[in-house]
Amino acid sequence: MHEDTDDDGNIKPKTIGKLLDDKVNIQGMFTVCIRSVFENGQYIFKLKTNGQDCVKTPFGMFNQDSIENDLKAFDKVVREYYELDKVENKESEEK
Repeated sequence: MHEDTDDDGNIKPKTIGKLLDDKVNIQGMFTVCIRSVFENGQYIFKLKTNGQDCVKTPFGMFNQDSIENDLKAFDKVVREYYELDKVENKESEEK
């Protein structure tokens, strides 16, 4: 989604207005929020907050603050963390 920066420099998801911002915490509805940024001549995924953005990942999912901008590699780590492949394999075996 697009991002918005407030007067204090905090970065948050862009919404349709102040009323929604006051009533709903969009990033609070997700356990994983990453951000793609251009840094040192390359695009990377930020995985941990710098205190002014809404980036977050569960404890233990990643050891580093950022990774290469590779959605397939990111998806692999998320699937391993939540053991999603094991659930999908179990469901297909039951059929």
